Amino acid sequence: MSGKGKAPKWTKPDDGVVSVMVLPLTVTDPADLARLSSLYGAMWSIKHAVQRDARAKVDAYWAATHERHRQGRRL
Repeated sequence: MSGKGKAPKWTKPDDGVVSVMVLPLTVTDPADLARLSSLYGAMWSIKHAVQRDARAKVDAYWAATHERHRQGRRL
């Protein structure tokens, strides 16, 4: 449960079949369009920052051969 009075979290069905319907997003108000654009821009920035940080951690792991040799291969 997500919280009081909330429905249980959605989980993928056991058979693994999920249908997706793509709907167009129509925004006509310039203020709403600016806010939506800002939100998507922020989401995109966060996504790239997480990917960049993960890549840096992987690179640091593989660059530290002396520590892997001493401590073993732990991820």
